[in-house]
Amino acid sequence: MDAQNIVALLSADYALVPVAIVPLRPPTPKRVVYRIVLADGSSWRLEWRSASVAPPVWCNVATPQAWLERQAAALTLCATYGLSAPRVQPTLQGAVVVAMPLGAALLTEYVAGQPLVLEPSGVQQLGAVLGQLHQLPGTALPPSWWSPLAAISARALGWVTTARAQASGWVDLLDTCAEVLEEAQALPLLPQGLVHADCWADNVIAAASGGVQLIDWEFAGSGSVGLDLGSLLGDCYSVDAAGPQLRVDLLEAALAGYTAWRRLDLCELEHLPTLIQFGAAFRSGLRLFAAGAERLSESFARGMQCERDRLAVSGAIAAYAQQCLWQQR
Repeated sequence: MDAQNIVALLSADYALVPVAIVPLRPPTPKRVVYRIVLADGSSWRLEWRSASVAPPVWCNVATPQAWLERQAAALTLCATYGLSAPRVQPTLQGAVVVAMPLGAALLTEYVAGQPLVLEPSGVQQLGAVLGQLHQLPGTALPPSWWSPLAAISARALGWVTTARAQASGWVDLLDTCAEVLEEAQALPLLPQGLVHADCWADNVIAAASGGVQLIDWEFAGSGSVGLDLGSLLGDCYSVDAAGPQLRVDLLEAALAGYTAWRRLDLCELEHLPTLIQFGAAFRSGLRLFAAGAERLSESFARGMQCERDRLAVSGAIAAYAQQCLWQQR
């Protein structure tokens, strides 16, 4: 999808004429993401996915078009209920995704701002956004990449088990991941709704218009809402010379923002440790599955060490969070 084709698509399907097309990610044959700047100063985000490249199995969708349609469905639900999220721009014909022989495209609002700095006020705002998000009736949406939880946990457990013999430097981490994923497989049905399913600092923007906003909704859909909260709480730590340390100020801020809108049910509260640990265990398996020869790279090692740190401090995070939440009941 080159610049000429992008201009033609915007003109034919949206009646838009860009004055600038800026890559937001390095273009690849399977995907391009551009910022589209218009003459009035407004900006849009255009994502195109090739029809010739099937989505990875871990994305939990069958086709590139379905992948974009799942994202659009989640964002449309947010807009319907007035939740702050990137707005989907429909085509002149009212479609949310442009389907073409060579691929599919989705046009959404470009969110201007800066990456969220992990400090209490911003984390409390993010907790409030998640609490509101999880109030939405999202069970009719397509499943997120974390749903159904038992099946997804079994898949990730397979990645971890298969890779264990070839990842000698990470055996302790993988053993912990296997325990967490086995626990996740056995969880009872937890409250369901719309989940972002990739809630971490790099996917949160301190918007220029004020407040915070989640971006990168490509894995969103229906699922267990406690997993989103678990991802947020699992980020409430820092690393110093002694290793990963609980950040009580961040954890209290996240809980204050979230519980102002939604209270956890007893089952979520009981299984909060697994909900906090799941994201790191899932990503560890995914890193091993997707890395291949890159397992020897420095970036792979940094990513795995990050997951090891998260799991190492997750017990302290879960214990403090459960104590706070029980006191609120």
